[in-house]
Amino acid sequence: GINAEYGEGYHPLDMPMCGARSCGSQPKPPAETFTKPMPVPFVNQVTLENLRESYLTGMPMCFKSDGFISEEAARWDHDYLDEHYGDQSMAIAVKTPHVIERFGDLSANGTSQTVSQLIGSIRQEQLVRDASSCIKPGFGLDVHDKSATLSYCGHVMGAETGQPLYAHQNLMKIGDLAEEFPMPDIMASSWKEAMNLLWLGPSAPDLHQDPLDNVLYQIHGKKLVWVFPADATELFPLYSVFDTSAPNHCALGYGFRFPEVLKNYPDVATTQGYTVELGPGDALCIPSGALHAAMGSLDSISVNAFLVPNSVATLPSRGKYEWLRSGFAMFMSFVKAPTEESIDYDTSANSTTHEVLEARRERRAKEAAEKAASSGGTSDEETTRKLKEALDEIEKLKAQVNDLQQEKQPPARGR
Repeated sequence: GINAEYGEGYHPLDMPMCGARSCGSQPKPPAETFTKPMPVPFVNQVTLENLRESYLTGMPMCFKSDGFISEEAARWDHDYLDEHYGDQSMAIAVKTPHVIERFGDLSANGTSQTVSQLIGSIRQEQLVRDASSCIKPGFGLDVHDKSATLSYCGHVMGAETGQPLYAHQNLMKIGDLAEEFPMPDIMASSWKEAMNLLWLGPSAPDLHQDPLDNVLYQIHGKKLVWVFPADATELFPLYSVFDTSAPNHCALGYGFRFPEVLKNYPDVATTQGYTVELGPGDALCIPSGALHAAMGSLDSISVNAFLVPNSVATLPSRGKYEWLRSGFAMFMSFVKAPTEESIDYDTSANSTTHEVLEARRERRAKEAAEKAASSGGTSDEETTRKLKEALDEIEKLKAQVNDLQQEKQPPARGR
């Protein structure tokens, strides 16, 4: 299913590209091996100060999301999303440059699916796979294995089947789901709102950076994330603004740990990276400009919260240049193809507050009570009382049956 032109034959990554520091200088000797990644630092007590330090220094940081996301969001799973938001649309990332280079134009298979369609495809995949592999990020993929990585990426993108296994969408476009994901109080003083993207399913580890600081919240399942320090980005080859509308993607894409990187990009191979496997309740700070790639388990549900600065103090200095690059790239993309969308997601920010969430809770409680009343239903307290009465009645019947059996037994005969 891999595009023959780019599969085992020539690929742009087979030759060093401008954008890496080594371009135009004397080629360096190949690296012997990749530098082993270190665990992302974890903080027990997250504060506004260490959040801002992570973003200011360009270094990733992991923490527990208790108090950052609502109780409702923490309970999200496929059943809930399918039942309440099944008809909502999710975007398929077919416009990123590495997808096009490796697998060709997949937009013929569609650029979106409903939540129900996507979850249906994921559940079908769960039926044909070993249960242990379903709960591993990327089915346990080793990103150093070129053949396995390309096969995995093509599969989850639906290159052969036409049924992708992962997609994303701005929470603002998924019904009223954004109301369950308000801005955390601890962050509201520095970031006025966030652009929250919901991700479902396993993702392809396409190395890229973002112009805004963000937090990746893992809600369900697992996700393995690679992150490189923001100040190391200049060592990596980036796409030109003339090549794509998404120049924030690294030209290495899925192949940032492929064998040819040792020869063509020795500085990249020896750069100290970081990894973390996120589980439910984990969160990861990803600074603007820091290259990162992720792949999840089949049941993975996560949210990328891109933080919109509230003041000059929280304006990512590294992101300014990237904003200019992205803006110019989107302009060039429009000039080339005025009728085509240059991005595959909505960029609306969400300023939902906890007051909005409380109002939602009250509204849903009222709706549930009205539904129960109109259908002759009962409250939880009444249901519990009736269940207890039924159990007590069963115990009484058991005692009566036992007494009757005792009475029917013949008297014991003497010798």
